[in-house]
Order: sequence, then structure tokens, then C-alpha cells
Amino acid sequence: MPTCLYHYNGRFNPGWCLLLLMACGFSACGPSPSTDRISEQRGILLGRNEAGQVVSVDFDARRLSNAKNMLQNLRGFPALRTLNVNFVKLAGTHLQVLEKLPHLEALYLRIPELGDADLQHLIALSKLQVLDLRVTKVSDMGMVSLRHLSKLQMLDLGFTHVTDAGLQHLQALPNLKEVRLDGTGVTEAGVKIWIRQGIQVFR
Repeated sequence: MPTCLYHYNGRFNPGWCLLLLMACGFSACGPSPSTDRISEQRGILLGRNEAGQVVSVDFDARRLSNAKNMLQNLRGFPALRTLNVNFVKLAGTHLQVLEKLPHLEALYLRIPELGDADLQHLIALSKLQVLDLRVTKVSDMGMVSLRHLSKLQMLDLGFTHVTDAGLQHLQALPNLKEVRLDGTGVTEAGVKIWIRQGIQVFR
């Protein structure tokens, strides 16, 4: 693959270059393979709509070496609807970029380092319908940030530190249809409350 000539802040940034190619659909490097194939080789799987816009991004943690740089540049995808960063080592300030992706409808964050404080970056995602927080460190305190996600339909909290107390913050979500609670501290009594509300519970 030819060397990318794009520089950011006066310095060569391969992560920014690759994201630029994906977002704009052209090559800054002269003749090269398709940007989608280059992205897949680098550990990024793309999905596009009929207009060619990137609507889904899937980071492959097994092959991705510079996820932090690439995540910060996702704001260049105005049509992004689905983001999968499962098992990529990201947390803290690196997740602030999520606040710049207001059109996200599905977010998969199976990041073992992810904690309660990180969930504050999801508050602005008013269109979010699917949220996967499985095998993270989130607990009852983090559920406070999720109570604002009024369009949320599916929530996976499997193998987190959530208990009955945390679920109380989510009972007012009007569109919630499915919750996964296996491996949590939620009791049978807590599950029954959700079932009575017509929510499908897996545990």
C-alpha cells in the first residue's frame, strides 16, 4: 500500500489518514485497493448504505493496533448508526467522541475496563436503541446515566455488577423490550418486576 501523504497538525498520523480515506471515499495516496478492503486489513469493518455513506463501524480488537487514534476521528462519519468496539482497550476520555455521534442507534461496548463514569458519555445518544455493556465494570451507579435513553429497546448487562437497585433507575424507559441480566446480582424478585412490565428478561 502506498504511503499516505496526509498529515494532521504537521505530523504524519496513519490513524487519521485511514479514517479520512473511509469517510471521504477517495485515496490521498494515489492508486490503491478499495478503502473498505484496506480498512478490513487494518482491523476495521465498514458497512455502507445505498448512498455509499459509512453507517456501521466494527473495530476488530485482534488486529487493530491504534484504536484510540481511530476512535477519536469517528466524528467524520455523520451517517454512522452502528458502532462496535467490543474488547478494544478503551475507556475514560477516549470515549468522549461518542458525544459527537448523536445518530447512533446501536452501540456495542464490551470493554472490560469500562466503568460507571464512562457511561456519562452516552447521555447525549437520544436515538440509541441497542446497548451492549456485557462483561464491563459498570454497576448500579452507572445506570443513572442510562435513564435518559428514552428510545432504548435492548440492553445487555450480562456479567456486570448491576443489582436490583440499579435496575430501578431504568424502569421509566418507555421503549425497553429486552434485558439480559445473566451473571449479575439481580435477584429473582427484581426479574419479576421487569416481567410484569412486559419486558423480556434473559438470565
